[in-house]
Amino acid sequence: MPKKKRPSFPFGAEHLLYPDDLPEQKGQLLAGNFLNNILNASHSLTKSVVDSIKSPFTRMALRDEDNALLRKRVDELLLERARYQKLSLKIND
Repeated sequence: MPKKKRPSFPFGAEHLLYPDDLPEQKGQLLAGNFLNNILNASHSLTKSVVDSIKSPFTRMALRDEDNALLRKRVDELLLERARYQKLSLKIND
């Protein structure tokens, strides 16, 4: 009876013998990744700086808008109070 062949290496260790089969990163990809990282970092830096400069002004604009709406509402309530006071004076007379 012939002997069964046993693998000489454990399963999954074949890549140690055949490194050419592994995917390699080409030089252009490395340069592309490097440039991509630089562009991403510069974009995030400029966005951060622009947002930190712009955010106080946008908050001020929102506050001004809210203040205008609140002033309008206060005026409406003052007119309504004046109407009720006139009505209460007419009823009391």
